[in-house]
Amino acid sequence: MLSLQECLENIKNAVLGRDVRQSIHDGIKGINDESKADMEAKQAVIDTYTAKQDALDEKYDRLLDEMSQANPSLAEVVDARQNEAGTVFTNLRERLNDADQKQTNSSAELSTEINNTRADLDMRIEANQALISQNQTRISTMDTNLTNLRNDVNSYKTTTNNRLTNLENDSGWKGLAVNMLAFTEYSSGSGLVIRNVGKIVNIVGTLTTKSLVGNKTVIDNGEEAVLLLQGMELPENYRPKIGVVTIHQGSGKAIFMTQVSPDGTIKIGRYREGNTYPSTLPNNVWLPINIMYIAK
Repeated sequence: MLSLQECLENIKNAVLGRDVRQSIHDGIKGINDESKADMEAKQAVIDTYTAKQDALDEKYDRLLDEMSQANPSLAEVVDARQNEAGTVFTNLRERLNDADQKQTNSSAELSTEINNTRADLDMRIEANQALISQNQTRISTMDTNLTNLRNDVNSYKTTTNNRLTNLENDSGWKGLAVNMLAFTEYSSGSGLVIRNVGKIVNIVGTLTTKSLVGNKTVIDNGEEAVLLLQGMELPENYRPKIGVVTIHQGSGKAIFMTQVSPDGTIKIGRYREGNTYPSTLPNNVWLPINIMYIAK
């Protein structure tokens, strides 16, 4: 004889098709899964509140353990013995001491960092001061060099200006008074004149000899014959550093020499007519003179 369950299964299989049975099965399974998830969520909430309750119970137990007639304790004081990290201290003093120690350590670290930073800044300041000192020394040296250069430039400028002045200075033509006892102008206006342009001296003129005894001159034709400037010498700035000898062309084939000495005297002599040297300068000879030299 079939059991009741078997009869129900037979009836269910006879009445419902396979697709319908699968749908019913899936629906029942979905209800069961949702109920299970809901139960798990509720259990999580229960666990959370249970943990909170356990923490409260622990605080309450500590409160009860520490409370006495001689030493009453408040819940806030008990709660204050636990820091932010969850560490529970024996008493509030320990927690405060721990916090104070951490603050001290933090302050020490900060002080060390500040000191290190200050030391680094001091080193940088010292290095910068050294560079500044070096730059100041360089600037001072440069100023000195510039001053020396400026002085040198001014000195060169002054020297150059003086040289230019000397080179460009023109005294103009000035007459020279010759020894009128022995010489005279060859023609009117042909007497000796002198000019100084810078350090270049030029003496020009055309003279002739004068007869001193009869129709003859007694002017020595040797080295000692002197063309005096009427008892004077050339001025200092017209004198050469060394003697200057010049050869001149006279009448016909005649030649003669002049010598300007550093003492300012001018000598004339060595007059020659062809190959003949008369002992004295001839009378009324043509003596064109053109002397040029650099003054000392």
